[in-house]
Amino acid sequence: MPADLPDFHWHLTARPWQPVTTPDSEWLSSMEKAVRAMAPMQQWDPADPANVMNGAIIDPIDKKEIQYATPLFAFNIAVLYQKGHVIDLLPQAARALDRCTLDISDGPANDWHGEFFCAAMVKALRIFSPLEGKFPDFTPERMKKWRERMSSDRTHFMNMKVKQNWRTFAMKGEWLRQQDGYITDGVKWNEANWTEKSEGGQRDRFRRDPHFFLYHDETANPETFAYNGATTANLLDMLENGYDGASAADMRETIRRNLQASLLMMSGSGEAPGGGRTGEHIWDDTVYANAFELIAQASKREGKEQLAGQFRHASQLLLESHSRFQQESGLFSITKNAFPPAMKNRYATWSGIANYEGFTLTCLGETLLARKSDIPQQPTPSEIGGYVATLDPTFANTFLNAGGMQAQLCTRGETDAYGGVQWHVLGITRFSRTGWDGRLGPGAGHVNPDFSDGVSFAPCFLEDGKWKRVCLEPKRFEGRFEPEFVHPLLTRGTFTIAPVSGQSGPSFAMRLTLTPDGARVETARTSGTNEFGVTWPLFEFDGKTMLDTRITDKSATTSYPPASTMFATTQAEQAAISGGAVVTDRPGLYGTGAVKFPASGGSLEWKGIDGAKGGQTRLGFRYSLGIDPKTSRHGKLTVNGGSPRDVLFPSTGGREFWHQVELPVTLAPGTANTAKLEFTDEGAVIDELRFHLISAPMTEPDQQNFIALDDDHHLDTSEPSVRGGYGDFKPVRVTSLAGKVVDTFVYPRSAGDPDAESVRASFKRDGKDFTSVLGRVKGTLYVGRTSAGGVGNAIDLDGDGTDDASFSESCGFILQLKDGKILRLEADRAVKARIAGKEVALTAYTPVSFE
Repeated sequence: MPADLPDFHWHLTARPWQPVTTPDSEWLSSMEKAVRAMAPMQQWDPADPANVMNGAIIDPIDKKEIQYATPLFAFNIAVLYQKGHVIDLLPQAARALDRCTLDISDGPANDWHGEFFCAAMVKALRIFSPLEGKFPDFTPERMKKWRERMSSDRTHFMNMKVKQNWRTFAMKGEWLRQQDGYITDGVKWNEANWTEKSEGGQRDRFRRDPHFFLYHDETANPETFAYNGATTANLLDMLENGYDGASAADMRETIRRNLQASLLMMSGSGEAPGGGRTGEHIWDDTVYANAFELIAQASKREGKEQLAGQFRHASQLLLESHSRFQQESGLFSITKNAFPPAMKNRYATWSGIANYEGFTLTCLGETLLARKSDIPQQPTPSEIGGYVATLDPTFANTFLNAGGMQAQLCTRGETDAYGGVQWHVLGITRFSRTGWDGRLGPGAGHVNPDFSDGVSFAPCFLEDGKWKRVCLEPKRFEGRFEPEFVHPLLTRGTFTIAPVSGQSGPSFAMRLTLTPDGARVETARTSGTNEFGVTWPLFEFDGKTMLDTRITDKSATTSYPPASTMFATTQAEQAAISGGAVVTDRPGLYGTGAVKFPASGGSLEWKGIDGAKGGQTRLGFRYSLGIDPKTSRHGKLTVNGGSPRDVLFPSTGGREFWHQVELPVTLAPGTANTAKLEFTDEGAVIDELRFHLISAPMTEPDQQNFIALDDDHHLDTSEPSVRGGYGDFKPVRVTSLAGKVVDTFVYPRSAGDPDAESVRASFKRDGKDFTSVLGRVKGTLYVGRTSAGGVGNAIDLDGDGTDDASFSESCGFILQLKDGKILRLEADRAVKARIAGKEVALTAYTPVSFE
């Protein structure tokens, strides 16, 4: 709903909207940092110039060349060079081209991934061609050899047996090879890939979804979102580079509809959809950014200004999301967390640093290269809301959105652990909101491959004396969502979860009401007699930062600690050292030494920490911990002699690797603050203490709040945390002592919004309707602080019994408000409106301003 999705008509947002203004220079700067961090991974043995592995990018954890890491490294340097960066890395780009052109000319390409090589190599050669004979590493003889190798027969270096998304990577490269004269049959082969089932039938993989044209990869079950983004980006890149095969128009029409539908799946804050094969990888964001930028350019050429602006804005939001995951080393995390890379948190069996670092940077580079014209940004559908998008059953997901408040529902969990991960998780896997930190959401659900643990926002029940979560029983339970009412400011429906045919157990109904302020979720047991509840996934730790979590008897809140624009460091060797800890040397340390803790005991104490005016801030450590990459150590931090706090130090995977942890602390005014770190078992090697300066400007962080609305609701926090793709989540079990409905309000809060307790104290319910300090819902109408509307012929904004806006007939409408005054109005049909005594004739989906 509406029936004509993915076409989208509304313009006005529920909250004040602004474009993403981050300049391309910042994306290039972050890309350069990552490429420079990858540069030491290149193998180069000057004593043996004939070594065929010279130039290869060697993964620092797996200690081998992985898939297509080397050609992508060459391309990424080429992009940066073209944009005026990294001229000093050109010799390394040339070595990478030595290696990867040789790789495709002497047999199967590395790891049988030849399908991914050619596009990057052709584009790199195009950028470097003007350097021929003018730069010592680009001699005519060397470049001639590269070009000769680029004519290699695809059947000699490609896998050829994998015919799903891989073929779209190959199609992109084969068109470029034909354009540059390396081969002559690229178009013929690409047409066969598009139309013929024996060659992968790429058209059918899109078109078997008759409504949204989403790509069917046919690997993991349910289907993947990540490779929907990859395939559309690949084929659209081919088209935008002039592909003129007989199926070009059909491809373009297919991809346009797909990407319009994909806009509906982006989170309220702009992230790619959660779950699915290779979900929660950061390249999910950059590959969609690339696809959206390409289609934005095409839409602008065709005069579709609003659509072009939506695609450009979506691309910018995705790059913003991606930027949050760059680590201090310069490398981006591979999955959406900040754990040390050696831990490989939620990696697939094919995920590595070298290949996926290279790929996310390539997607970023391709996005920046595609920006050939300026496009004014427009709000995206996921920022406006007013839809329920239920996907093809093979995807098993529904996206519902009101005013930029989005819920993603997974109706069927994965059971085959494809690539070592259960990618899809039954339940509500994501809550997000426009202009808010979607990591807090939760951003995705998680289930361990063996179903030993997992969490989503979903029912749980008591059976045989044990509490069970439905997300851990995907062979037993499935879900279905039925929409009831859909409008940009108010969306209602019911998510039912029940045993599949042949299975037994309780059934549940989760009635959702979404407004721009949050989501009310009323969970009832509809069959069975089991005691039941709901699990709230409370985000605790992202691999670097311990969040500020607070649990009361009626709510659970999480947020990142306040961050300032500056932080101070104090070296570990300058602290008071005791208990057997000793100063040591280690590669990569920042000071003159580091402090190694003994097998047990030991402490470091820093004095004279400046708390300025006093208050909450972040304090943490740079450390190395070369133990089993799947394990961690626990330290104890005492600030100003208070109660010790647990500090988790994840393994860095080797003594040469460094990482950081930080946690929220409260400092006293002045410079007399102290911090003492202790370990009871073998501790980490500590390089320095860091703390954010309270004297510098600090921003109030976003919060996620789960609020129990009934006085008889009980919160249980006894179960252990679950580690998912975004980090660690505390499963908070909420039950009704009387066995009634568990009524939750999910409240994503930003700076300046009412706090959770004020919302709970003011929350009044009347059946499906409710009011609070945030706003009110009555029937088909919503009134909030910055917007109001719904479906009807009149609305009373201030509750004084007098309508502030009326219409000549019932219609769907949105009012943008400021201080209770109407600023703008949009309706879904041609009607006459009366505002403040003035009559205005409206055209469907055409905003009118009263400013």
